[in-house]
Amino acid sequence: EQYQAALQILRRCEVLFGEDKDVSSISAHVHGILGEYDTAISELTPLLSRDDCDAGVFASLGSFLADGRHDYSGARDVLLQAYEKFPDDLLIVNNLAYAYLMLDDIVPARALLQRHHTQPGANVILTATWGLLYLKEGDRQRARVLYSEAAKLASLEGHRNLAESVKQKMHLEFARDLVKRGH
Repeated sequence: EQYQAALQILRRCEVLFGEDKDVSSISAHVHGILGEYDTAISELTPLLSRDDCDAGVFASLGSFLADGRHDYSGARDVLLQAYEKFPDDLLIVNNLAYAYLMLDDIVPARALLQRHHTQPGANVILTATWGLLYLKEGDRQRARVLYSEAAKLASLEGHRNLAESVKQKMHLEFARDLVKRGH
């Protein structure tokens, strides 16, 4: 209900301000929360060609493609464009590595994470991505430790929902790994 009210306000803002990047980004975020990924994607896609498009737009679009639509190739392609424009943005680096990993393309994911000297324990999402990397490489023990560390970091930072999401993602990826190995 509160999100529908937010969308009504955002529609009024669109009328007042025209095609404003920030209004479109916020609207896409709300649609994403509501699980309306196609709408979120359609709101962000036109922004990619604009001069004022920032790394956050690319990161959000990549996330909606990867986590919402499970279109990991599409996410990778968008994030590769972003990486060309924003090569030092760690959210882009992380999300691109994640897309590679979800496509089982482990070598470029590791190279990307290492090239940017990302370290497990530095922040929640990078630590979780390192955990996924180790899981994909077959080091389940290290993967579990890193996923747990990511959840703990989120909790210590006061992000309880993020901590729960990390735990859920860990269980999902470990289950996928078991199925992949035929168990």
